[in-house]
Amino acid sequence: MDDHTKTAIEELAKRIDDLERRVAELENTVEACHHDEEDDYYEVTCANCGHTFIANFEDFAEDRVICPQCESQFHLDDATLEKLQDHDEHHH
Repeated sequence: MDDHTKTAIEELAKRIDDLERRVAELENTVEACHHDEEDDYYEVTCANCGHTFIANFEDFAEDRVICPQCESQFHLDDATLEKLQDHDEHHH
């Protein structure tokens, strides 16, 4: 085998390794997205403007729920938040 062929094979091996690494990264990303889809989502009606939209439990737990229509921020009382947490824990 001449040097040119050997160099070409080594370069192809490096490219294959790089592609395998990229595929593994993509698989991890897809898996993470799949887990995100399993989050609990809740339909919410804005008390300010009446717009109905979907928010997930994490947003409620971290007090990040904002109406996309009027940009009012939602705050849940502790009792409601506890009920949602109990529901979330029993379904995962």
